[in-house]
Amino acid sequence: MAITASVALSPSTQKAQQTFTVTLTVNNSAAAAVNVLSIVPLLYPVSSQATDGQSASAQGVPALGPGFSTSVPGSGSATFSWTDVVHVPQGGYWAQGGTSQTWTVGALISTNDGALTVATTAALTVTNNP
Repeated sequence: MAITASVALSPSTQKAQQTFTVTLTVNNSAAAAVNVLSIVPLLYPVSSQATDGQSASAQGVPALGPGFSTSVPGSGSATFSWTDVVHVPQGGYWAQGGTSQTWTVGALISTNDGALTVATTAALTVTNNP
């Protein structure tokens, strides 16, 4: 199966403590349908800005529960969405004058053919919310 996936954000710049929407599009270029069995959301800060280890996030979960799957038709696509939020304490990087931080947002997708697909990631700019 030829599965690809990509992530889009709305908005792509957000204040800390404010939610943003993640939209995952899963594309199937094969002729046969494939079932998405699970999606693992990914959200992490760019390492050069996360040396203080004090940034945190809360991730939503795509609407795909245990024992359920969503079929992606041959030569078709399916979309999933959820909300995330980045929490930024007032210490560390931010206390040293940081005004924004870049986070990487992505997802891992498993399908019934045994494949694990890594979605193309998107960058989120988080600004300090004093």
